[in-house]
Amino acid sequence: MFARAKPITARIFGRTDLGKTRDHNEDNFLVADLTRKDSTPPAEERDYPLGERGLLLVVADGMGGAAAGELASEMATATIYRHLTDTWLTEPEATGQKFAFRLKEAVEIANREIHEYAKTHPENRGMGTTATAVGVLSAHLYVTQVGDSRAYLIRDRQAYQLTKDQSLMQRLVDAGEL
Repeated sequence: MFARAKPITARIFGRTDLGKTRDHNEDNFLVADLTRKDSTPPAEERDYPLGERGLLLVVADGMGGAAAGELASEMATATIYRHLTDTWLTEPEATGQKFAFRLKEAVEIANREIHEYAKTHPENRGMGTTATAVGVLSAHLYVTQVGDSRAYLIRDRQAYQLTKDQSLMQRLVDAGEL
């Protein structure tokens, strides 16, 4: 007889920081329990029991100056969440393959919408954002990324870097090491 798997709980806390060189914060993040359609930002460290439809974690670091980066990062987090609630939650089967597809699709749609918005709003020319979106489903992590932000997993007080800095990646390609 097989032992029943222990339920998974993710302990999450999010905060953004202005940093040392900016006069305003262009960062946005989202933590969403997709099973319960709860995207209330955690004001303090919070446990998220993993439901059948998983968790969504997004960090977007805006760029472009003025309010443009802030707008782009806000658009990215909102679009990714909206797309997953509109599509993933209506999927008849909660498979990892479909979840990964919907997560990637959501980031691509957010990217396209931000580009289109910038084209039609010249005052926001040059706006953009990085986006790192992580989906947790069952015992699996699904990561998609645009830009040079990095994703880390912290387990038992140890940090594990999941993604590479793209500028480092480009340096390795340019040096013929990749």
